[in-house]
Amino acid sequence: MSKALSFHLFEKIQESKSISKKDIGVIGPDLNGEIKLRLENPGLVLKRVEEGDNQVFRIGEKSCSIPKKYVTISTQPGYEIVSFDTNTNWFKQEHNMDRFEDVMEEFISSKFSNLGKSFNKFEEDANILLDLLGIEEDVKSYSHTTPLKLDAEISNGMELELVRENEKDMFKKLFLYKNSDSIHPFISIKRKGNRFNCQYRTPKGNYECKHDSISEMLENPIDKYLLCVCIGSEIEPSQRELVDHLMKIFKYHSWTNSDEKNSKNIQERKEIKRIMEILKNSIPEEHIEEMYSDARSKFLTKP
Repeated sequence: MSKALSFHLFEKIQESKSISKKDIGVIGPDLNGEIKLRLENPGLVLKRVEEGDNQVFRIGEKSCSIPKKYVTISTQPGYEIVSFDTNTNWFKQEHNMDRFEDVMEEFISSKFSNLGKSFNKFEEDANILLDLLGIEEDVKSYSHTTPLKLDAEISNGMELELVRENEKDMFKKLFLYKNSDSIHPFISIKRKGNRFNCQYRTPKGNYECKHDSISEMLENPIDKYLLCVCIGSEIEPSQRELVDHLMKIFKYHSWTNSDEKNSKNIQERKEIKRIMEILKNSIPEEHIEEMYSDARSKFLTKP
C-alpha cells in the first residue's frame, strides 16, 4: 500500500477531542492524491526554497526536495496555499515518500505543539483514510479500549471503526456506519496479506471488489462510483467515468454467438451485467438497457 502520509508511530492517549490536522491547515490526500497546506507567515515554520527545477521544504533538520511540476503555489495576503500532487510516480518511490512524510509529520507535530495539543497519530491515520475515501469531515471524538482498535464519531454523524494488526500498521479492518443507529457498515475494507477486500452496501444492492492496494482501489472506476453512492457525495464525475469504462468493455467485447463459451467472453458478460446493476444507483434502468441495446446494435454489426 502506498504510504500516503500514514504516520506510523503510535501514541497512546485517553479519550480526546484534540484539534484536527485540518484546523492547522492540512487537507488531504483527496481521491486524486492532492494534499494542500495552508501556510500562514510563509517560511516561519516550514521553509520553502527554490533550487533549480525543485522546491525544497525544510523544517528543523528534516528536508525534502520536490520537482516543481508536482507542486503548486497560490499566494494570498498573509499566507500561501501549497498543493502537492502525490498521485505521481515520483511520490510513489519509497525514498521520496519517506522524506516527504518526515517533513509533513514534523510540520504537523510542531503545529500541534504550538497549540498545546497532543498529536494522536491513530486519530490522524483515521482522518487521512477519511480524506482518501472522499469524506471531508474529521473525527469529532474517539476512544479505544486497546492500542490497536479505534472507535470514532465523525463530525457529520457517521461512525468509524478502525482495527490495526500492529502498532506500525495503518489499518487491517475499516468499517464505516451511517450513524449510531446503523447495525451494518455501509463501507467495509478488510486487508488479508496484501489484498484488500472492499464491500459496499448501496440502495440497489451489496457489492464487493478486491484489490492489491488502496491506491488501486481509489483508481478503480467501480470503487470510485460506489464510494460516492455510499457516502452521498457528488455522483456525476464518477458516474461519467464508470459509464465510459462500460463503453470500453462494450467496444472490445465479442458479441457473436460463436464466442459464447470463451472464458474471456463469459467474464466480460458477467462484468457488463454487474456494472449495469451498479449504475442503477443513479441511472434509470430503462436508460441503462438502452445503452446496452445501442452498443450491441453498433458493435455487433461492426465489420
